[in-house]
Amino acid sequence: MLRAALLALAFCALVAGCGGGGDDAALLPPLAEDSVPAGPRIDVSTLDLFPLDAGDSWRYDRVERGNAAGTVTRAIVAGPDAGGFFTLREIGSGQTTDIVYRMGAQGIEQFDPLGAQHVMPGAYEALPIIVQYPMPFYAPGGVRRVVRQGEALADLDGDGFGDAFRVEITQVFQGFEQQDVLGQPAQVAHFSNALAFTVVASRSGGAYTTTTTEEAWLASGLGLVRADRAATGSDGAVIVAPYTLLLRDAHIAPLL
Repeated sequence: MLRAALLALAFCALVAGCGGGGDDAALLPPLAEDSVPAGPRIDVSTLDLFPLDAGDSWRYDRVERGNAAGTVTRAIVAGPDAGGFFTLREIGSGQTTDIVYRMGAQGIEQFDPLGAQHVMPGAYEALPIIVQYPMPFYAPGGVRRVVRQGEALADLDGDGFGDAFRVEITQVFQGFEQQDVLGQPAQVAHFSNALAFTVVASRSGGAYTTTTTEEAWLASGLGLVRADRAATGSDGAVIVAPYTLLLRDAHIAPLL
């Protein structure tokens, strides 16, 4: 997910006074809610959908509006650390993003999914780690939801008072599908992911929400083989224009 775009645009919106609202808008009280789909879960432990070893790397074609727009690389560049986390570095379109993962007891876990540790401590404390891909998978079609809100413990609008935040993450496992992967038909797991991040300014009470979406497809032994991504603002701004990543090649450590 495009966490860097989320926080940067929320910050810029507050500084610029965007987002509307009014002085009577209340800041957000603490809230932590989690809900998961009902139904039997699906054991995928033998499929190796999430390769995560030192030296693993992937290269993708980036496609925008049907046209080639360069390449994106993803590689495991560090780890495991003392907590079992690996650092995955994604490079493309002039941006470098480090994402920190590990295989936990409940599935693939991501450290600091909001990228908030050093800029919005309250948001980080509310969600320091998230299970990004639960294993076993939940039943197809059900919505998994994670909601956190409260004090950001940061003065983003510069008025001397702390601002507030709200994050809502939703995920739907759409099921297994047939898709062409590196020139061959393959069965892939399809997920719909969305992350809405709202910052409420103490100065005006105005709120601005940035929402990122990602359709992700994962193949056995390869991991992410396709992603459709975009990000928008609550004022209609296009934060990240829609684009697609298509796997071109990969170098994955063999299972022992």
